[in-house]
Amino acid sequence: MIVRTSDSTTVTSVVWSASVERSALPPAGPVGPCPLPAGVSTLGQLTSSFVDGPRLLSHLAERRHSGALIEAGGERVQVAVLHQGAIVALVAVDETGTRRLDTLTMPTPASQEIHDITVSTYRPEIAVAIARMINLPVRFRGLPANFVDFPGLLAHLGRERASGAVRVIAAGDVGVVLLRDGVVLGAYSGRLPELDDPEVLFGLAAAPDAELDVHTTVETEMELTGVPAGDLVWSRLTAPRSTPPATAEAPIAEAPTTEAPTTEADAVEAGAE
Repeated sequence: MIVRTSDSTTVTSVVWSASVERSALPPAGPVGPCPLPAGVSTLGQLTSSFVDGPRLLSHLAERRHSGALIEAGGERVQVAVLHQGAIVALVAVDETGTRRLDTLTMPTPASQEIHDITVSTYRPEIAVAIARMINLPVRFRGLPANFVDFPGLLAHLGRERASGAVRVIAAGDVGVVLLRDGVVLGAYSGRLPELDDPEVLFGLAAAPDAELDVHTTVETEMELTGVPAGDLVWSRLTAPRSTPPATAEAPIAEAPTTEAPTTEADAVEAGAE
């Protein structure tokens, strides 16, 4: 839907917006880079021009989906991580960096803005580990890799049966090792998104400028909180934005689409701090 003022300087975008209860997820705020692993995309490349976001999330909730809903457009990427149909983490990336969210917004099919939507499927334990990387406080931040033995760190986390993630940050790439009860579930990076053994990150961790962040817990019965994706209460909002004056009425061009799911995962990494 396009609404113009008398001088044709305002375009209105119609969006769905839903806030998550404060008790369900940690508060919004800046977080470290959060690349996503490659996942199976069973629905193909969708767009907001024909997909109703709230109904899509209700569909995923009914099927107890585990994975990620990735919504990209307007120079921003939003990710909702789902575990058995519940949203367990929300994160977004734009030119300012990576932020944890407490509100999810999605354009409606009536909106002028067209966003790409990808639904990735992960094993449930992978979704949980990604959510913990986003939500857990940092146990160790910015450990210089030049004095940390990376395999030794993973062995230490294995002995204490830690769950969560270890992030490896170096120039040009960010890697992640996911853990559950001390067992490595898989390792990947923005450039190598396929889940693999942790050895795939040894070269990155050996870079002179590499730093390590550890987001883990040793609470064996720690409950993963979230909100059922089908229970979100959505509001229909209009968001005006300025555009250059036009001398004649003309169709407003659609926003460019993004690339395949793995590239969107790279986009999450690329917008990181």
